[in-house]
Amino acid sequence: MTAPIIVRPPVAAEDLVYADWVQFYDQLLSQVFAQDPEREPGWCPEWREHPAAAFTVAALWRAFEQLQQDPGAGLASWLVNLAIPAMRELLDERGTFAGCSAERHTPTTRPLP
Repeated sequence: MTAPIIVRPPVAAEDLVYADWVQFYDQLLSQVFAQDPEREPGWCPEWREHPAAAFTVAALWRAFEQLQQDPGAGLASWLVNLAIPAMRELLDERGTFAGCSAERHTPTTRPLP
């Protein structure tokens, strides 16, 4: 099941760096957090099918777009306080992608009852 992510842009459209959260992932997040493909668990190729991952990426996009307008420490704050902890949590061996690898989608997590 694809995660139903409906996100309004966090800032005016003309101020966006990335048009949406998927473009943000493709062009920034996946590059900044590139990883060894042999690492387990790997970033699942079907990450959009994991609600926690899709929601986290959407939330990181919103925060990025807001904080990138800060001429001071906005991006550093985004990276240290939001992106690194969120990505660490997603990639935890017991986390969202447990059971998946960079080549296979084998989710082991289930929604809360």
